Amino acid sequence: MDLSLFYGISIIAVGAFSSGSFSMPFEKVKGWKWENHWLIYCLFAYVLIPLLLCLFLCKDFFSVLMDCPPELLLRIFLLGVLYGVCNLTFGLSLKYLGVSLGFIISLGLMMVLGTVIPPVLDGRLTEMFASSGGLVLTAGLVIGLIGVLVSAFAGYRKDCMSTSSQSTSIDFKKGLLLALFVGITGTSQALGIEQ
Repeated sequence: MDLSLFYGISIIAVGAFSSGSFSMPFEKVKGWKWENHWLIYCLFAYVLIPLLLCLFLCKDFFSVLMDCPPELLLRIFLLGVLYGVCNLTFGLSLKYLGVSLGFIISLGLMMVLGTVIPPVLDGRLTEMFASSGGLVLTAGLVIGLIGVLVSAFAGYRKDCMSTSSQSTSIDFKKGLLLALFVGITGTSQALGIEQ
């Protein structure tokens, strides 16, 4: 087995574990508002840990930054700001939809749109779908979109049948709009990586 494939799968596994478990510490601070949770999460996930990893894995990190054209750094910075807004909105979508429904709708839309929008913007969409993996990619996107739609419908039905004892913060319509915003703005991550 090619070691680069093994390393790639290992990185995906670590990312999946991290994504699935990031909210576990939130259980210990139930008195906090979601804004406080999200501030701590964003500080570590988007500032401290990436900076430490860059410094550790790239010995000449600052010289690499100095060699980048300023307009490229500005584009990447602005896409990062947009992704930050996306993540704040993601936190709100979890608040209004609940964690499980918020995750599947927000991240499902981000996956589908993040796969399609960057190639649309740079004219590679036809080429991407015409490649040997195009059929598999199309099938994966369709399955992902069906999952999002089924989950959204299930959430809508649950919201319609909810009782007055349900948490007052749940608001399906508001959460769905926020999740759609997350799906669209979340493509900024893929666009930033392609820069």
